[in-house]
Amino acid sequence: MGVMSGACGIRPALQLKGGKPSNLPTQPANFIQNWAWDDKMRVKEDVKSDNDTVTILVSGHYYIFSRIHFSAKIKDGGTVSSSQLPVTHALFRRQVGGIFRSLQSSTIKCSIHQNTTIHSSFLEGIAYLRVGEQLKIGLNHGEYLEFISKNDNYFGLFKL
Repeated sequence: MGVMSGACGIRPALQLKGGKPSNLPTQPANFIQNWAWDDKMRVKEDVKSDNDTVTILVSGHYYIFSRIHFSAKIKDGGTVSSSQLPVTHALFRRQVGGIFRSLQSSTIKCSIHQNTTIHSSFLEGIAYLRVGEQLKIGLNHGEYLEFISKNDNYFGLFKL
């Protein structure tokens, strides 16, 4: 079921899973690293991925999606200024020769406690992507976040 086919033949598709938020307190987002290929959901020749970046090799309209399931908590005796932490889950796009800019995002107000609180965020959308453009998933406040299970987080796309 991983490779899509139809009248146009095999279409580019991939799904990455796992990932890990960067623990660096940078703004506007920490790019999620260490994505792993879901071998059942890829066409290697048409979409390329490294540690945290997907590169488009065939221009066209794509359906893009990402789900992040995480806990937000104070780690190692740290503090935050309020009990509500706004966490932004974002899809970033870099056009050829450009810089990464947010294509779509969602913000969740997370309760921060000494005990773990679990949150989930899902992004989806359609975009026209050109050869050489790159995509990344970002999540700000990575220093307060831990992923629950590597199988609960994914990032993918398929060509329409």
